[in-house]
Amino acid sequence: MAAFADYTFYTQHGGRLTETAYLAAVDDAHAEILSQTNGRASTAPDGMQEALKLCECKLVDVIAAYKEGAALLPKGVGSISNDGYSVSMGSGAADPLQAEAQERRAVCARYLQQPVNLMCRWL
Repeated sequence: MAAFADYTFYTQHGGRLTETAYLAAVDDAHAEILSQTNGRASTAPDGMQEALKLCECKLVDVIAAYKEGAALLPKGVGSISNDGYSVSMGSGAADPLQAEAQERRAVCARYLQQPVNLMCRWL
């Protein structure tokens, strides 16, 4: 899948992931942009190209962070305790998949609505 940005652009704009980690997340970030824009991003005007690249870079960071967080807890584990410090995730905590989806949408909304609203669903 083609990406809007490349690794060089990503690092020039504050990206800190290794190239391997970047490549592992960039296709998902690109697909998220296409999904959030109903495919309009692929034919976006020139004035939106920089915003598309920046959005994709930010999404790469979000996706990589959630992947890293998911890898920390083994499947089925809801809490961790270490010498009196504990972290619990379960019925009281927000659904991690829902939280990730909300964060992805918020990133897209931040970058993809000005000067052209690519996220507009009625066009």
